[in-house]
Amino acid sequence: MIVLWDAYNRHIAWMIETVEEIYLGNTITIEGFGPFTLEYILPDYVEHLKHHVKQIFPDIDLTNKFVDVDHA
Repeated sequence: MIVLWDAYNRHIAWMIETVEEIYLGNTITIEGFGPFTLEYILPDYVEHLKHHVKQIFPDIDLTNKFVDVDHA
């Protein structure tokens, strides 16, 4: 499971690094919330991952800027 998680997130990191600027204005809706631009979603995904790592390892020295839009 860890190897899959690592590979999946490395692929997402590659996509974040290589997305063309012309697509950053594209929008999506997530579970009825939004719209969110791709420019917002890409860095937010990283912050969301940090949020979950902090849930698993609460004593780790890691900060994140994730805001759960469902509870904001």
